[in-house]
Amino acid sequence: MSTVPEVSRLLPKRQRGRPRRVDAKVNLTLRIDPALLDAYRATGDGWQVRMHEALAEGIGQSKPAPAAGDKRRA
Repeated sequence: MSTVPEVSRLLPKRQRGRPRRVDAKVNLTLRIDPALLDAYRATGDGWQVRMHEALAEGIGQSKPAPAAGDKRRA
């Protein structure tokens, strides 16, 4: 029977992995002063979020409200 290959061609192709988000963040290499990085890391867990918020505030972008179930600190 040759119906199986014909049926499989009619089915939509599945994407692998997690679906891409429209508002996904971008990976970036950023060179900053080691003392600045140490100061943020010294603030404990969530230092990357706080750095992001400081950068966003620097360009006048308001901080988005955390999503439901978000474990980040306010």
